Amino acid sequence: MRRIDRNKVAPPAVLTAVGQPGERERNATLAFYAVPGNQGKTFTGFKVYRHEAVKAALKELFDDKCAFCEMDYGGAPWAVEHFRPKGAIDALDVMTMGRAKGVARLKPGYYWLAADWFNLMPACTDCNSPRGHLFTGGGRKRTSGKANFFPLANGCVHSRSQADGMLAGEQPMLIDPTVDDPAEHLEFKKGGIIGSRSVRGSITVGVLGLQRDPLVRKRAQIEKGLRFVIDTVRSQLVRLGIDAGDALARIDLDRAMARIKDEYLSDGAPFLSMCKQVVREELPGLFR
Repeated sequence: MRRIDRNKVAPPAVLTAVGQPGERERNATLAFYAVPGNQGKTFTGFKVYRHEAVKAALKELFDDKCAFCEMDYGGAPWAVEHFRPKGAIDALDVMTMGRAKGVARLKPGYYWLAADWFNLMPACTDCNSPRGHLFTGGGRKRTSGKANFFPLANGCVHSRSQADGMLAGEQPMLIDPTVDDPAEHLEFKKGGIIGSRSVRGSITVGVLGLQRDPLVRKRAQIEKGLRFVIDTVRSQLVRLGIDAGDALARIDLDRAMARIKDEYLSDGAPFLSMCKQVVREELPGLFR
């Protein structure tokens, strides 16, 4: 997961402009939940978040990658995820990273944010939907996926309407890459392993399943290729340290540096946050 600047891409007009579907849907949603007795019901008109203009803007903002695991989904299925769930909120059992037993689903969710640009992110199917996975370091299969989870810090209460003024007081336990710096909460270890630097990091890894085995193996594959090029950089630096005029060493160094920059440190590179950490640790000061 990497920090994303929302300001890089303008919110699609379909969500924000007067008279556009986003405004109409918000008004319809607010009217629906203003009716006594509708709080426990599901509004069926949530559609605009799936508009092609919204998808295109999210793909551009996140460089065709999942907002959470940073995998390039390419032609694979992906969904527009609501960071704050629109329809309902499930309580999280932090011990199992699954739905808390005996706790009723809270309905509705953040319905007034269903068409809010700042609440939308692209997510791969595995990060977004509840699915069973094997996890690196643990032999038993378990379910992960964000789904309707939106845990808050102890003592915080979920906002229940646009008018209650409680949204600003929430302290989400999931990392929002457009608001938070994931590097403050997550770290990468050799072999594609992801670790946490905070409780928020730990909960985010658990809920999203960022330690699922196929994902770890894909990160490890990218890391292995990167470390090979890093070794090339080091060997050429040694050669140049012996003979600063070694033209072939200079050419090989420039090629290796360019490869790291283009293949591993470009915005569209898969697992960019991991690659940046590896380069920062192994080649300090050589790349900005």
